[in-house]
Amino acid sequence: MRSRSNPNVQLAIVGRNLANDVPRAATALHKDEVIMPGRNVRFVIRFANF
Repeated sequence: MRSRSNPNVQLAIVGRNLANDVPRAATALHKDEVIMPGRNVRFVIRFANF
């Protein structure tokens, strides 16, 4: 989403694994013991200088 007052600023919300499943790396040797990170939500502000 671009800001109307300043087109060089972008706002974003990024969500990963919102269902909070238990992901495992399929190629890992110990995939049953090591789990990947759970739920993650990020708020991002990007500035562009031209």
